[in-house]
Amino acid sequence: MVCAISNTTTSKAPSRLLIAGFYISGPVWGRIIDARGPRIPLIGAAACVFIAYAGTKRIYDDGIGTSTSLSPVLFALLVVLAMFIGFGANAGLNSGVNTTAKSFPESAVRILPRRRRGY
Repeated sequence: MVCAISNTTTSKAPSRLLIAGFYISGPVWGRIIDARGPRIPLIGAAACVFIAYAGTKRIYDDGIGTSTSLSPVLFALLVVLAMFIGFGANAGLNSGVNTTAKSFPESAVRILPRRRRGY
């Protein structure tokens, strides 16, 4: 059964909250990664993304029944799941960037001198 949301304004809310969840969780994940390393947030990322996509799939597989629009409870659940997808995506990205940055020795980084303004 196909799940459809009748109002176009509310249909954009989960995707906007996915993006909000991504950017809001960035500083939190960054502090955790700096304090504990990338392993714990990467496991958290996998759990967040798995739970969120499994829940979203379940909602879409079950459909909306005989009604023509999504119930407020299911819509709220989709919004929460979208936030979890954003949390997990940011945790995975930050873990990967941190691991990559730590892979290069300090001697490999060359700091370029500042350019003078004017000619």
